[in-house]
Amino acid sequence: MVNSEIAIKEIAKVTGFDSVHYFTRVFTNKIGVPPAMFRKSQFSDNLIPERFS
Repeated sequence: MVNSEIAIKEIAKVTGFDSVHYFTRVFTNKIGVPPAMFRKSQFSDNLIPERFS
C-alpha cells in the first residue's frame, strides 16, 4: 500500500474484503491509523516501524 497508487477500495477487494468500510475498520484496529492516513504519513517515506515489517 505504501508504494502503490491502487485505490484503497481495490486493495480491500483483492485482499478479500467485501466492504471498504470493514477493511478500513480492521486496518485501523491492527495498525492504529486508517489506510489513507497511513499512506499520507511518515510511513509513506519508507520509515515503516519494525512492528509493521
